[in-house]
This record gives sequence, structure tokens and C-alpha cells, in this order.
Amino acid sequence: MDNQDLLRCGAAQIAHRPFAGDALLNAHLDMIASAAQKGVGFLVFPECSLTGYPADLQQAAAMALPADDAQILQLAEASSEMVSVIGFVERGADDSLYNAMAWVFRGAVMAVHRKINLPTYGRLVEGEIFAPGTGTTRIHLPNGWQCGGLICADFWDPGLAYLSALARDAVLAVPFASTEEAVGDGFSNADGWLQILRNHALVYGMPVVASNWTGAFGDMRFWGGSAIVDAKGDIAACAGREPDLILADIALADTEAARRRLPTIRDLSPAILRAEIQGLMEHDYGDP
Repeated sequence: MDNQDLLRCGAAQIAHRPFAGDALLNAHLDMIASAAQKGVGFLVFPECSLTGYPADLQQAAAMALPADDAQILQLAEASSEMVSVIGFVERGADDSLYNAMAWVFRGAVMAVHRKINLPTYGRLVEGEIFAPGTGTTRIHLPNGWQCGGLICADFWDPGLAYLSALARDAVLAVPFASTEEAVGDGFSNADGWLQILRNHALVYGMPVVASNWTGAFGDMRFWGGSAIVDAKGDIAACAGREPDLILADIALADTEAARRRLPTIRDLSPAILRAEIQGLMEHDYGDP
């Protein structure tokens, strides 16, 4: 990770096997070891990757870990050559449950982001399980790049993606847990994700590393499709439906060139948004 201008990114697509002993922990360790051999500097796992994605409150409570859990610290120790993004069901100090992601590196938890947008529609019930996070999160990678993180539906919230762009994140981690059936008939999660990944990366000149599960989730199925998208909105690497480790090199010069060519971030208007959002909230227009 000494090269300031080039970052080798990886998305670790693993099989969903909750409550299977150390299966998920070992899958992480295997992927981290493989990524280290390939020179990866930044590795993203799926949403709730270490614990499994919960189907209900009872499962979430059984899965939950504190952010300083021994398993998370073990993965931090293993991540000696790269920053790894680990998803987990977090048990907070107040005993609330959060859908969380941790950036870990060289034995330490660098930061934790708690999911803000909790989907509760179709067959998604996160609003019945988790407490929401209260803000976006970003860190600086060892090479100096600023890295943001949005979990699944956070990325579908235009305002949260806007904040990542406004903060000028150089790369964005997006762990997600998407099944084919979650939203309902007539909506393709796979097509929707491909569109929104390319859209956000293109519009903001912001590379995205997105990692999904594969395998069964009750009577539904995770469709995989983890992807690394460059600052031009092009797919640099994409997984299929099986477990996989995909890699792509992201160049800071390419991101800077993309932002000059399409200067969306330069021309953002946060002051106007702040004023109009405040006015809408004062008139209750902000609530559907």
C-alpha cells in the first residue's frame, strides 16, 4: 500500500452460511490471505459478512457482536497488508442492534459505520430489527486516500451518496446483501444494482467497491454480482453467482481526470440544498 497513486481493490464474495460454526470467520481469513498474495490494498466483504445477514430480530440478537469482538480483532490482525471492510450485526453499548461495517487494519478497528437507511418493504424487515445509524463515516487509508462507506440501502439514498461525493471520498466501500426476491415481482435487484453502481461512479467520478453474498437465504437466493466500478462508471471487475475474489486497480490520476472531465463534485450546491431542505422540513414536506 505504499503507492500513493494506485490502489489494488478487491471484493470478497462469500457464501452465506450463518450459524455454521467458524465457517464465516474462516472464509474471511481465506479471502484475506488470498488477497494479500495478490497485492490487494483494500478489500470489501458483504453486508453482515462475519455474522450472516439476519432474517429476523431473534436471529440478529443471536448473531450480534460488539465492535471490539475477538473475531473482528482476529481479522484486523490478519489484515496486515490491506484495509479490510468487515460487515457484522453490532450490539451497541446500549444493547441496541446495528447493521454495521468496520474498517480494520494491522490489529485495529479504524472506524465503524452503522447503516442509516433500513429498508422495510417487500420482504425486507430491517426497520424491525436494527436501530439506525446517525451519520456517514469515512477514514483515510494508509496510502492517504479518503474512503467512505455506505451499506446497501444507504447507497440507494441519493442524499447519502451526495454526502460521500461532497466529502470528496476517493473510493467508496459498499457492502450489500441482495437477493433476487427481496423487493418483489417486476423488479430486478441485479439490474438495479448494476445501474446505480455505474450511475454514482460516473456522475461523481467516485470508484466503488461493492460486495454481495452468494447462496441461499431461506427460500430466497443471493445473486452475487459483486463489482468494482471505476471513476468513469465502467465495470472494472464483476463476479458471477459463485464465491469469488475479484480485483481491479484504481488509479488516483484516473479519478482526478474523471472529475475534471465531468465536474459534478466541483459544481455541487450544498448551500441551496441546506436552505431548501430546511424549508421543507419546517413545512413538514420532508415526511412522506
